[in-house]
Amino acid sequence: MGVELDQESFERGWENAMGVPAPPFMGEWGRFAGAVGFGDVWNREELTNREKRLVIMTILALGGRDGSLRLHLGAALRKGELDEAQVEELAVVLTAYAGLPVGTDFMGVVRAVTAELAEPGDGTDG
Repeated sequence: MGVELDQESFERGWENAMGVPAPPFMGEWGRFAGAVGFGDVWNREELTNREKRLVIMTILALGGRDGSLRLHLGAALRKGELDEAQVEELAVVLTAYAGLPVGTDFMGVVRAVTAELAEPGDGTDG
């Protein structure tokens, strides 16, 4: 029994989650990942996108998944789901409950992403 997904559901979920146009499917892995992560999760309405983003960013930070964390953090800031003060507060909570290394790594990603978003040509005022 496989997960079913059409391109439109994937694209709608991706754009809802990431705030940018969806990339093309990447083979069978892309079909499955797209179906679960974007075609389903981001099209559900029981949690707000902000709530989903906080959960996902926490999981990614705890797992040391900095590449995916960068994508979600950038989307959260671009889409206005979180501002920099709220992201820093998430770092405080992560540090208190998961430890200094997790919080430190998280803030490293935050600094890198906010610097990228502030670069000219990115569509922000920075």
